[in-house]
Parts: sequence; C-alpha cells; structure tokens
Amino acid sequence: MDSRALEKYILSLGASRVGFARLEGRDLPGAMGFPCAISFACEVSRGIIDTLLTGPTLPYYEEYIKKNLLLNRIAKEVVFLLQKEGYRAEAIQCTVTDDGRESGYIEAFNNTLSHKTVATLSGLGWIGKNVLLITPEFGPRVRLGSVLTNMPLEVGTPEYVGRCGNCTACVDVCPAKALKGKEWYTGLEREALFDAYACRKKALELSSKIGIRDSICGVCIRACPLGVTPFPREKRMAFGWRTFP
Repeated sequence: MDSRALEKYILSLGASRVGFARLEGRDLPGAMGFPCAISFACEVSRGIIDTLLTGPTLPYYEEYIKKNLLLNRIAKEVVFLLQKEGYRAEAIQCTVTDDGRESGYIEAFNNTLSHKTVATLSGLGWIGKNVLLITPEFGPRVRLGSVLTNMPLEVGTPEYVGRCGNCTACVDVCPAKALKGKEWYTGLEREALFDAYACRKKALELSSKIGIRDSICGVCIRACPLGVTPFPREKRMAFGWRTFP
C-alpha cells in the first residue's frame, strides 16, 4: 500500500479531503514520537451552515455530532488498516460534544496535538482569522480528523502563513467580539488571534437558548466567503487573497 492507495481508501470512507504531514523533527506536544500523520476533512452541509445567522441551530448541532462521529469511524478504520499492514498507528479522537463545564476545558487541549496543526502541516489549508482551518475548496465548512503513524508517506507542502488578506468577514460578525483580526502564521500564540474564553462563554450562552449544553456557534463559519459557490477568482483577489495552489 502506498500514499495514493491510502488516500483513495480514506476518501472512500467518506472524507472530502486527505493530506499527509511530516511530524519528525518538530517539537509538537502530543505527537508521541510518530514521524508522520494523516489529516482528513469532511465537508459540513452548506445548507445547514447558511442558517447560522445569529447562532447555532439544532440541525447544525446534529450535523456537528454526525460529522465528528464519521471522522472517528474513519480514523478507526484507518488505524485498523495500517496496523494490518504492519505499521504503528493511533487516532486523535474528535470531541463529539463537550460537557459544558466552566473551567479546564480549554486548558485540556494545551498538551494534545491539534487536528488543525496536522492539517496545516499536510497542506490542506491555513488558519483563518476565525482561528479555524480554511480550505480553498470548502472554506472553514469542514470538520477534521487525524491519525498518527510511522508509515512512510508522500507528505504535502505545509502552510505556514494565513491567506485571508484584507477580509474581516468573520471578525465583523463574531457575537463574542473574540476575534482580533490578525493574520495567522506558524508560532503565533493563540491569544494573539482570539479570546478563547470569550468565544466559549458566548457559544455556551447561544447554545443554551436552543436547549444544548455544549459550546457551538458557527456564525463565523457562515460569514467566510471562501468556499461559497460560486466564488470566482476575481472576487477572491478583491479581498486580497493570494493565488491558491
């Protein structure tokens, strides 16, 4: 089995995009000594995202859980296949829901390898001003999964800087006013991009209004013009985006 066959297999399981990243030589918490990682993204329903005018909806919450469960199933199948082929492999689980607790939730992720980090290293996209992965095809309308492995992979070209340019669409609509509007680059501290605590507090507040004890929002996802169909090149350039590979 080679990288192309593995990619084809993951796409057949329901992923929308697949990328491979090299972790070796990087000081990454949670990498557990694995030299490579697989990143895969599943597109979230655009019709459902379009309903997120002022906060989350029940259909979005259901889609959110559905996609995270799918990603975990894909990760499980990939790990099983790689181990069957004689490689080491371990999935980074997607959080299906959070428990709504007021403290410790954000800090719990500080020592884990982020799905977004694996995705940027694999070349699937960059981190936008909404602090989400932005893909050229789908914008931020994706959920992410990851698998760590020692299988030699044909890795992609990492993204090290943001490509949002002059666009501030997500910043302008953020209900929590948590986004600071700065362009991302590798190594930039999270606090320079957004206030994670303000974001989660507002998300919990908005979710509670529809009976959900979870921190989801989605308003900034809907606002992003990238990935919306149709969105021609000349319009992208008007926002200051560079040409995509």
